Amino acid sequence: MPTIRKRKTKKGIVYDIQVKIKEFATQKYIYKTTTWRPAENMHSKQEAKACVKFAEQFEKTMFNLYSADKLPTINYNIKVVDYAQIWLQRIHKDYSLNYYEMSIRSVEWICLHLGGYKVTNVTPYIIQSFYDELDKATYTTTIVYAKPTSREVMTKKNIKYKGFRYTYKLNSSSLANAMKGKNISLEYAQKMADILEVKVESIFSVESTTKLYSAHYLDKIKRATRCIFAMAKRQLLVEQNYAFANYVSYGRRTKRIIRYLDDKQAKQILKF
Repeated sequence: MPTIRKRKTKKGIVYDIQVKIKEFATQKYIYKTTTWRPAENMHSKQEAKACVKFAEQFEKTMFNLYSADKLPTINYNIKVVDYAQIWLQRIHKDYSLNYYEMSIRSVEWICLHLGGYKVTNVTPYIIQSFYDELDKATYTTTIVYAKPTSREVMTKKNIKYKGFRYTYKLNSSSLANAMKGKNISLEYAQKMADILEVKVESIFSVESTTKLYSAHYLDKIKRATRCIFAMAKRQLLVEQNYAFANYVSYGRRTKRIIRYLDDKQAKQILKF
């Protein structure tokens, strides 16, 4: 049974997962760890369920890797979802924690689209379809800021900054932003509206926008895909790395904006 510990970081909630495995070679118990970060806008129940599923899959992968009843051999039937976890363990061992955490998110995308395939059955067409879907993927951002009439409502209800801060224990920085008309989270705005007993839309402007993921963000996922199949090639699981540029197009790329001096600016620099 995996041990799961929830902790809060600067980048949000993270779950530390640890499993206890009896290693076949030494017959001693060893501990393997990983981390899991929930997707944005996940409800608490969804978050808990997804974390347990991830932890169970991680435990299964580690058991198959270290507790086999025979010496490790190439498993030609291994699926991408399992092989990606083995790659993650290599990343955890050889690279920084920051890169490892970024790789976890990339692997979630990869497993969502390719996880059910056997590593040996993945073709250039399958990977290209995955990349094309990534380029079309969108997310929703919500901008929430106080309306000018919000202060009138607060005055009418006789609840101002100190009331929100000390009576209802609301976060001071978000409260300050709300009072200044700056962007705050919808969840925080809802708390203020509930305290004032009004609808959130009556005192806050809520604007939702759907955007494409940045090319830079998608490049990380595509890079992780290449690395996973590069390891599979090194371990003779596949003959070719079909995630490589020789077989697929990487699609949407980050546009590099080159800033340069005009004649007038260049002359000013020469003058100084």
